[in-house]
Amino acid sequence: MKNFNKISMTFMKILQVVFIIFIILALAFIIKWRIDHIYLNANTKGKAHFTISAEIKKTTMEIEKLLGKNEESYQVPVVEEVQEEKNSLQITVPEGSDVESLGKILLENNLIKDINAYKLLMERMGLVKAIVPGTYDIKNGMKVKEILALICGRQIKEFEFSLAQGVNADDVGRALKNIGLIQSVDAFKTECKNLGVNSFKAGDYKIEAPLKVKYIIDEIKSDEI
Repeated sequence: MKNFNKISMTFMKILQVVFIIFIILALAFIIKWRIDHIYLNANTKGKAHFTISAEIKKTTMEIEKLLGKNEESYQVPVVEEVQEEKNSLQITVPEGSDVESLGKILLENNLIKDINAYKLLMERMGLVKAIVPGTYDIKNGMKVKEILALICGRQIKEFEFSLAQGVNADDVGRALKNIGLIQSVDAFKTECKNLGVNSFKAGDYKIEAPLKVKYIIDEIKSDEI
């Protein structure tokens, strides 16, 4: 019985020693894995995909190489870095650019889909003669009208106003000039006369500018003859 107890105690001590050795080796392995991971990523193009299983393979090959059983070197698995999607596109508008040449630039860069629709929008916004040469960063998600306003040195703004019943062209012109939607009351009145408009719909309005005066008038004119 005493011999059995001695054997049991000896066996337990051996197990304790083995366990401690195992813990030390495991910690050493983890430390080596982290060091190898940092080193490989610092010295490899792209991103090294270095897992624990990769470290086991690498360590095994290093031991075999030391023992002369294997001369093959460990090959680092590399994941090529994916380039981030660009958030903007840079375009250059040369000196002397007109509506036609600007349209070609926008079309070539997939910023517009239809050249005729683009020309109509330029005319509607009153930007045909407002193109400013230069280099522009076009951000993803920009609307065509925002791109055109940027290239022509304008800002897209929304104007809110109300018209009372029975107002005339002079009243409307002064109201629109006061909020900054138009620049000249006289030019507004002249355009109303040219279009044969002398009455306006009462109500609340939201108009986005830049927008040519004749299209502003078209939004607010009365349908009554």
